[in-house]
Amino acid sequence: MAEHKPTPPEECTSMDQVRREIDHIDAQLVELLAERFRYVDRAWQLKMGTDEGATVPWRIQQVIDKVRARAEEKGLPPALADFDRSRLPLPQTLCRIGSLC
Repeated sequence: MAEHKPTPPEECTSMDQVRREIDHIDAQLVELLAERFRYVDRAWQLKMGTDEGATVPWRIQQVIDKVRARAEEKGLPPALADFDRSRLPLPQTLCRIGSLC
């Protein structure tokens, strides 16, 4: 796969360019989420053998607070860090994502 050299948004001269860049970013996001999931899955496995268990409310809040702060630093709505748990499917594997269950 050839290395992608992104075009800065202000240099895009057509919707095709903008769409291509958005598609590339979306692909990167999926890769990052997949990588994060592998770490969360491993954390789940490790935490199952502890007294604390797999769901740690203080850690969930810590993660949300950090993501909210990073979003604000980038000029994004901090609500991006808020998960609507009621809309997520609840199989055990999805519950592991960010310890959402």
